[in-house]
Amino acid sequence: MTAPALPPLHDPARLAAVTATGLLDTPAEEPFDRLATLAATLLEAPLAFVTLVDEERSFFKSCIGVNAATASERQTRVSHSFCQYVVASGEPLVVADARSDERTRDNPAVAGMGVAAWAGFPLRSVDGHVLGTFCVVDLRPRTWTDDQLAILRTLAAAATTEIGLRTAVEQERAARLDAERAVATLRSQHAITAALSQAVSPGEVAAVVVDQGLDALGATSGALALLDDDGAQLRLLAAVGWPAAALTRWEHWSVDAALPSAEAARSGTPVWLASAAETRERFPDVGDAAIDREACAALPLTAEARTVGVLELGFPQIHRFDPAEREAATAMGLQIAQALARSRRYEAEREARAAAERSRFRLNFLAEASDRLAASLDYRQTLGTVAELAVGGLAEWCAIHLLDDDGRVQLVSVVARDPNAERTLTELLERFPATLEDPHGAGAALRTGTSQRFADVPDEVLSAVANSEERLTALRGLGLRSGIAVPLKARGRTLGAITVARTSGAPYSAGDLTLAEELARRAALAVDNALRYARERDVAVTLQHSLLPEVLAQPDGMALASRYLPSTIDTEVGGDWYDVIPLPDGKVGLVVGDVMGHGVHAAAIMGQLRTAVRAYALENHPPAALVTRLDRVVQTLGGLQLTTCVYAVYDPQTRTLVITSAGHPPPLVINAAGAAELLGVEPGLPLGVGGCAYTTATVTLPPGTSLLLYTDGLVEGRTRTLGDGLRRLRDAVSAPGLTPHQLCDRVLTALGHGYDNDDDIALLALTTQAASGAPSDEQLAASITLDPVPESARLARDFVSAMLTIWQLEGATDLTALLVSELVTNAVRHAGTAVELTVTADASRLRIDVVDGSLLCPTVRYVEADQAEGGRGMVLVDALAADWGCEQLAASKRIWADVALDADAVA
Repeated sequence: MTAPALPPLHDPARLAAVTATGLLDTPAEEPFDRLATLAATLLEAPLAFVTLVDEERSFFKSCIGVNAATASERQTRVSHSFCQYVVASGEPLVVADARSDERTRDNPAVAGMGVAAWAGFPLRSVDGHVLGTFCVVDLRPRTWTDDQLAILRTLAAAATTEIGLRTAVEQERAARLDAERAVATLRSQHAITAALSQAVSPGEVAAVVVDQGLDALGATSGALALLDDDGAQLRLLAAVGWPAAALTRWEHWSVDAALPSAEAARSGTPVWLASAAETRERFPDVGDAAIDREACAALPLTAEARTVGVLELGFPQIHRFDPAEREAATAMGLQIAQALARSRRYEAEREARAAAERSRFRLNFLAEASDRLAASLDYRQTLGTVAELAVGGLAEWCAIHLLDDDGRVQLVSVVARDPNAERTLTELLERFPATLEDPHGAGAALRTGTSQRFADVPDEVLSAVANSEERLTALRGLGLRSGIAVPLKARGRTLGAITVARTSGAPYSAGDLTLAEELARRAALAVDNALRYARERDVAVTLQHSLLPEVLAQPDGMALASRYLPSTIDTEVGGDWYDVIPLPDGKVGLVVGDVMGHGVHAAAIMGQLRTAVRAYALENHPPAALVTRLDRVVQTLGGLQLTTCVYAVYDPQTRTLVITSAGHPPPLVINAAGAAELLGVEPGLPLGVGGCAYTTATVTLPPGTSLLLYTDGLVEGRTRTLGDGLRRLRDAVSAPGLTPHQLCDRVLTALGHGYDNDDDIALLALTTQAASGAPSDEQLAASITLDPVPESARLARDFVSAMLTIWQLEGATDLTALLVSELVTNAVRHAGTAVELTVTADASRLRIDVVDGSLLCPTVRYVEADQAEGGRGMVLVDALAADWGCEQLAASKRIWADVALDADAVA
């Protein structure tokens, strides 16, 4: 179905033909005036016109006989003109009396201009479109004769010919101008394309657009706006030809606004507006702030299927954009869009690279900070490291304050790139110390627990901090440009504050503040850890020492010394221990052990084992038996509690040492001449493994011989093997005449132990001396072997009574005979083997030794009155003897009991 044709008055083809004449809005010309004058003369008409008619007006190319006002305006609205009827019909119009002619009587020209009679012929284009009329007007009704109309037709034809000639000339001129404009546009587009290809940022793209693009499109004003990432707002990037008030108002605007640019952004299609009136009608939000323009175009800038912005163009006159102009503007918009998209990608990549570089710097900075902060547990050294790090990567100078236990602000570190500035700053901060009342800086950060950043440091900030003119002058002298103060906070507590400052360069950014806060966070944890380490280490060492002997026993016949050095790597207590246990028979138990690991658990295991060793030692178990029992104890503790230990029993009377090792480093023996050798004792398996038959080694230690027992921390470490440590140990002690204390100090120094130890170290040193009760020629002794029969108890009593009479110790006869009777009876009854009885006496003591073939030591059993008497003998021994005990030998046992031979006892 064919669409209905438009009325001729508004037919675009006709209007284009009118425009193509090039005669609209041009001044009067002689050829047209001559023809109009001739028509007025020949037809005796007061008025004659040559008109061109568009959709809004009749333009007078010639107007003869009109008044000055009409001659000046040279046009009338088409609604007030009879020409409209000629254009509408395409035929001549002849009116004798306009006031009575139904076609014209209502036309405003009848009353307004006094038109009474009118005659006109159409002026046509080459292709037949009615361009306007050639007409005459009389102010009185009249009848136009055929001759007059023939003359008018002839003159109209002449005017049509003149218009045709002018149209041809205009078309030729327009074609020439179009060609010139096309060449200029092409050159401009090439220049703009080249300039846009060099633009690497949206700002540079905008500069090309306002400097070159607007001229190329014939616009006198324009604006380039970018669409934000979520497509909700437009942001003005550049504008030219706009008043300042408009630029301020339209820095940002929504894509939902009633504006040409917003419509173009929303729809993705251009908006073409021929006049300001049309703009205001369609887009009321423009209001009165519009610039001095008539026509307007808003072009969406689309690249990669996405609208990235809008280009708005302004023109000073009413302008109807022809297809060629629209095509050129759209093509330029496409180039601008592509340049914007490319520049935004480049800018995004550049920002990403810069952000990655900043991130890499910050990560490296913080990684170095973490490494250096972890290198020390001295909080002052840690804070010095923090200040150095800050100056190295964040500031010209750095100052660090801490709160002391009394809540006072203490300056602990100042570092600056310039040594002179560092001295000046230190003097200033010491002379004018920070306080918690300060409104800015370290004091404020400490008080509030929040950070402060000053992108610049105005004088009012300095004035607020200074409490005197002298201090204000000193602060001004620092030349501060930018500053940051951040609190040192750890575990919910503010420990101090870091202040950093720049005197030149870029001001501190929000990213710099984040970096400073992260440095402060790590520094605060390091400082808190250092302070906690110091406190916890003191507690740990105190606890460790409380688990070790408070006072080292010094039994007769030996000198003893000990040392315990905790590890400096771990604040927790260790499992190393030593002990000296005086035994009932005058012997001494010596033990050094090492529970693997650290912490309360290791210390608890150590405490249990130390107690178990003492209990078993006081039961007089020989070393191998004691270690075997200790192995079973460790196995009952749950988990693999690997423990090494060495246990030895030294007899000052015989100067013999019996020793057993459970996976422990070998003891060291140094003779009186200073020669050192490792004691060859089979180490066995560590305690807790089980299934090991422990063996003993026996060695004689003459007076002046030293024995050193130790844990593996003495001889092993991160940089030392066991073999190397043992060699260095042997070399260190190869010197005569060392006391136990000197021996301990010497080996610790020689093996480099002091304040930096990989592991706990326990030392126990013994030097033998002549015992006051040692065997001598004056000691009395006698022995007898008895059969395993009940009569042996009587024989034993008789034997002891006889010997005491011979030794003139009759005062001890009754007690000694009773003890011998009970011990021999017990041996005969429970062992069933031959019994060897030995009695020895010296100036203060008489000892009874009973050896039988059983390994089972008796125990004291308290029984009720109505129970059997078995076990009562040992109750008597325990009650009557000054001391007694049982010792397991290789294939037998020895029970001994002492009788004191002081004056009262003998009497």
